[in-house]
Amino acid sequence: MELSDLAGKILSFDKNIRFVGIVGPQPEYRIVHSQMREGVKPLTPHMTGEEVAEREKFECEMISQIALGVAGQLEKDLGTMTLGTINYEKATLAFFRLKRYTVTMTIEPGIYVLPIVKRIKAQLER
Repeated sequence: MELSDLAGKILSFDKNIRFVGIVGPQPEYRIVHSQMREGVKPLTPHMTGEEVAEREKFECEMISQIALGVAGQLEKDLGTMTLGTINYEKATLAFFRLKRYTVTMTIEPGIYVLPIVKRIKAQLER
């Protein structure tokens, strides 16, 4: 599946998903593809259009590098990291691993994201 198709499929699972970033392998954890849902209200009102998408991409990449880097160090003792969420006031960041990539997402705040993330992960692993 093409990365743009993968991102589009993930966005189609729930209208509360704002942004999807597909992250490459360690140790860099760079976003190799990203897609912002059209029409989402910016978290940074002083930015518009492409600036907003680039900012969310940067934020997801930073969280991926930090969270996945730390998770990788714990896997020897705790087993493989399957998914994670970080809740902020303005958005929730969620991430999970697939065979070749890690998926990161920003989701609207106040949403219980675990069922959404588990459903997406299960569908994509089929």
